[in-house]
Amino acid sequence: MSGAGNGGPMAQARGRHPAVATPDVDLTVGAIEASAHPLRRGILGLLAEEPGGLAYGEIARRLGLRDRSALAHHLKVVVGSALVGNELERQDGVIRSVYFLSEWGREWMGRTGLGKPAARKRLLEGRLG
Repeated sequence: MSGAGNGGPMAQARGRHPAVATPDVDLTVGAIEASAHPLRRGILGLLAEEPGGLAYGEIARRLGLRDRSALAHHLKVVVGSALVGNELERQDGVIRSVYFLSEWGREWMGRTGLGKPAARKRLLEGRLG
């Protein structure tokens, strides 16, 4: 009997397959939006290869960017998405801004397969698929 009284087949199926905890929907949507642009995918691929993070100028150099204002915009987007963290670091009396993949960023890249070496290479090339 699968009438309205017992919840029907869908309720029974849910009972057999308990809900799995998923990351917050807002974080997931932010990550998808942040990875929509080729430059941001390149930033993610680059930071995935550097667990200690990279300074702003080093990111620009490695990505071959002359227009650093574009980099500032895209870094703001990936930091806002929580995929990337940012800390100020003092080195030889100079304060520099260091960017790194956050714990959520590493988890998300792992779940999506973007953390694999071949996928990171595609990210650095600015393409997916």
